Amino acid sequence: VAVGSEPGREVLEALAHRYAFIIIDTPPLQDSSEALTTAVRSSGCLLVARKHRSRMAQVQRLAATLTDHSVEVLGAVINDY
Repeated sequence: VAVGSEPGREVLEALAHRYAFIIIDTPPLQDSSEALTTAVRSSGCLLVARKHRSRMAQVQRLAATLTDHSVEVLGAVINDY
């Protein structure tokens, strides 16, 4: 269910009443407009970077994109470490 859809919003609202944290795994931000929509509708996001694959300049651009859309970047995850 897409977060931007009415059913998606209803699911998130129901989960928010039950849980302190909801983690939504999205496709990479640079590959998906749905990822940005999800981030904008959230209370914050984690930036995920892959060791030896993600470049610092790319990560900085994505963090700036999120900040430009008033998304709070809560932290970062480095996977494949």
